[in-house]
Amino acid sequence: MLNYIKAKFRYRDILYSNISCIISALIVFVASAIVGIIIAAYNLPLVILHKDTYASSGYFIIHNLRALVLAYMGFLSFGVTSFYLLVLDGIVTGNILFLGPKYFSVANAAARFLPHSVFEIPGIILAGAAGFKMPQVLIRHLRGGDFLTKHDICGYLVMVVISVTLIVVAGFIEADVTPFAIRLASP
Repeated sequence: MLNYIKAKFRYRDILYSNISCIISALIVFVASAIVGIIIAAYNLPLVILHKDTYASSGYFIIHNLRALVLAYMGFLSFGVTSFYLLVLDGIVTGNILFLGPKYFSVANAAARFLPHSVFEIPGIILAGAAGFKMPQVLIRHLRGGDFLTKHDICGYLVMVVISVTLIVVAGFIEADVTPFAIRLASP
């Protein structure tokens, strides 16, 4: 399979061929983040912010990889579990974006959220897009196209590999860089 990917496709081409899944996942995540901001604005927050909670990179990586497995299962559940993960993570992200500056200085809130989120959010969106792949394949088949091709499988696997890589990097940053950034941003 790896030789097939190398011979037939470039990663960029595979991602472009899955752009409808990626955009769908992005829309669900952003819409959910907006809902999370609105929920927090009406004093119904779903998250509790802690002053100093630190954990190992292994903890963050395992926690986030469990969530990704839920997103990947969207391939089997026709996108339902991916949708659920994107909505849940979007709402939590919106809550944090709204509540962070209320409880911490803007610099401190940014230090708590931005370093790892630069990698984590794209990883979550790509995982959701991978989970949306099966509904795309099914719709194409119902319109008279091929059901499941090597290109579909390669696209799915490339999105999985990239999202896992992003989540692992985010876990290391969340455990090692974020605490340092918080100390720098604290008065």
